[in-house]
Amino acid sequence: MENQTNDNQIPSRTRNHNSQNNNTPKKPKKKHTALKVIITVIVLLLLGGGVFAYNTYRNARNALDQTYNPLAKGFKPARDVSDVLKQGRPFSILLMGTDTGDFGRSYTGRTDSLILATVNPKDKTTTMMSLPRDWMISIPGSEAYGLQKLNAAYEFPLDGKAHPESAISAVQDLLNVPIDFYAVVNMGGLIKTVDKVGGVDVVSPLSFNFAGYTFIKGQKYHLYGNKALQFSRMRDQDPQGDYGRQMRQRLILTALLKKSDKVQSLFTPGFFDSISSNIRTNLSFNDIMTLVANYRSAKDDITSTNIQGIQYLYRGQSFQVVSPSAQQTATDTLRKSLDLSPANTGTRFSSSTPGPAAANIPSYSQIQASGQ
Repeated sequence: MENQTNDNQIPSRTRNHNSQNNNTPKKPKKKHTALKVIITVIVLLLLGGGVFAYNTYRNARNALDQTYNPLAKGFKPARDVSDVLKQGRPFSILLMGTDTGDFGRSYTGRTDSLILATVNPKDKTTTMMSLPRDWMISIPGSEAYGLQKLNAAYEFPLDGKAHPESAISAVQDLLNVPIDFYAVVNMGGLIKTVDKVGGVDVVSPLSFNFAGYTFIKGQKYHLYGNKALQFSRMRDQDPQGDYGRQMRQRLILTALLKKSDKVQSLFTPGFFDSISSNIRTNLSFNDIMTLVANYRSAKDDITSTNIQGIQYLYRGQSFQVVSPSAQQTATDTLRKSLDLSPANTGTRFSSSTPGPAAANIPSYSQIQASGQ
């Protein structure tokens, strides 16, 4: 019999907005997952270079300084990020979208959008890999709370410190890939960013109606903020479910990255003021300027991909279980993009000590054979 003593309980700090019968953190009913269109990526990768007026530079620095949120002092990064940037080596950034602040929400929120991006200036490539938000894991440092979804990691403190560190640890342990930076964006960022760049062009991969907008498969659209948001938000009508939504989110992000030729227009007080309250990242202003100078060419070749699992119902909730081969393939892709030597992928549940409940979870092949 499975030990259920602590499984799926959550810290008291988050229980008030995520309560359900089995005390498992619960995501808000409405999904707002376009948030991975990370404004920070535009700033750090695509700023058009050139000499900025002093006032513009000062406004940019003041606003970006407000987005800076370093990792907790007790949290040890996987590698020396300063050395990575100094040598112009490839780096990684975990992009997380949360609905904090959307429609008046003020609690921490889950990161229902997760992309692990790698940037290689030598090969002039950027790789964007979407991660399953419902990936079944045991959150490092919070194993006592049982099996959770990957998107819940941001809610959990790590050694008493919330919140990016828990998500970073979980992804690093899952994939055996160092994460150098993170960026968390709330709902307000997307509309403002897309509008500031004058909209983005995308081709719809399917036909659907959503939130008052109609999209036709194969048709090209020039999308401004709210329409771009709804384009990347819909899930229920997509035959691929959340994986289809992830693809449309990456389409928006890629379109934003390709706006670099006109990105100088972003250097206005209004733009930076608008993003300062919507982003938190451990990229300092000096880091961003280094990336502007040395990494901008990486937007010339953008690869978009994802990790895909299969559904597994556990205590009335739908999780995603990823095959060992898919997990290893993701690790191989990411490590290659970072110019790192090949290595085995990470642990199945992220934590090396996932707790007794994990022992009762069938293997991927067993779940697949059962056709659950």
